[in-house]
Amino acid sequence: TLKDVLGRFGNHTGAMAALAELYEKRGRPLAAETMLLRIARAQPQVAYHFVRLARFYERVGEPD
Repeated sequence: TLKDVLGRFGNHTGAMAALAELYEKRGRPLAAETMLLRIARAQPQVAYHFVRLARFYERVGEPD
């Protein structure tokens, strides 16, 4: 499972992104946001992680 992957590889970006997507689809925006922030903090040099976070905020109605 995705959580098993994170247990073995704590900052696996793909697993964290997939979990964020699942959390959002299941109505758990705080858990999704937490996972997206974790990705951005783990790899701050990758601009796309911040784009992904911004798109999430737009979807949940917090564009600022």
